[in-house]
Amino acid sequence: KFKRGEKFSHCSVASTPGLMLECLQGTACDERPVRFDGLAGIYRHKDELDLEVGYDWFLKTAKGQGYDWVGLLSFAFAKYQGRDNKKMFCSEFVARFFNVINKPLFSSYTDADAVSPGMIPYSPHVVRIWLREDKKDGKP
Repeated sequence: KFKRGEKFSHCSVASTPGLMLECLQGTACDERPVRFDGLAGIYRHKDELDLEVGYDWFLKTAKGQGYDWVGLLSFAFAKYQGRDNKKMFCSEFVARFFNVINKPLFSSYTDADAVSPGMIPYSPHVVRIWLREDKKDGKP
């Protein structure tokens, strides 16, 4: 959020009612209860999704991976260093999740390692469900 001047600093994938899949700073990728504190927006993919395929990938590949601090701090170079390091940051995880289920958020030229949380709302494949109004000017 601070590095890129974006409204969003974290993202995750809703899995089952009350749970989400995420790579949370300082912890491993895991399934956790939904948190509403600090929630800034909710976006949904426009297409029908095969979430079972994504959840299977999560269980076999992503769950337990460490947090990719280096990737987070170097978006500009992330696509050259993060792919095989068995670590992910939140938006990299979300981008990979949708790639795995063949519903990518961005073009095939956009590497998941270079996706920031603030880019997700600009994907042509998502629709805004809810957005917290900015307290300064009352605009979404």
